[in-house]
Amino acid sequence: NVLFVSNHRSYIDPFVQVTHFDALALAKAEVRAWPIIGFGIKITGTYFVKREEKTSRQAAREGIAATIKDGHSILLYPEGTTTALPQTLPFKPRTFHMAADTQVKVVPIMIEYQDPEDAWIGDDTFIRHFFQVFAKRKVVCAVHYGAPIWESDGEVLRNKVQSWINGE
Repeated sequence: NVLFVSNHRSYIDPFVQVTHFDALALAKAEVRAWPIIGFGIKITGTYFVKREEKTSRQAAREGIAATIKDGHSILLYPEGTTTALPQTLPFKPRTFHMAADTQVKVVPIMIEYQDPEDAWIGDDTFIRHFFQVFAKRKVVCAVHYGAPIWESDGEVLRNKVQSWINGE
């Protein structure tokens, strides 16, 4: 039971990644209303967070800690949004502090798509992008997993994980 932490390129990232490990995910609350994917995500046990509400963010962190303590892993994307930049956006710090405080190991993951159009960014509509990506015979991506990292200091942990992902 670990915290899997990845850069975030597309809404398909978790579908690719959880084929390699068993984990529940954390997603923004808006995803529940997305066509097609929203229903599937709701029934998987995904944690949803209203990012603009402090109490929702705190409840999500507490749920993550309890889930890991109960022997399950969690997958999250601390950038908070998708990006096609060559490096990650700044990671949100609170989950790393929770991981350090509760002695949870973090497994860094880097995902990158061969076709930059597979990343969902900018003003592209979800439906148009969904049909463009899922009309392909295959989507090629690289997924690299790092060794588990544990630190007693949340900032050190965040920096190590982000540096590893950016280095990949």
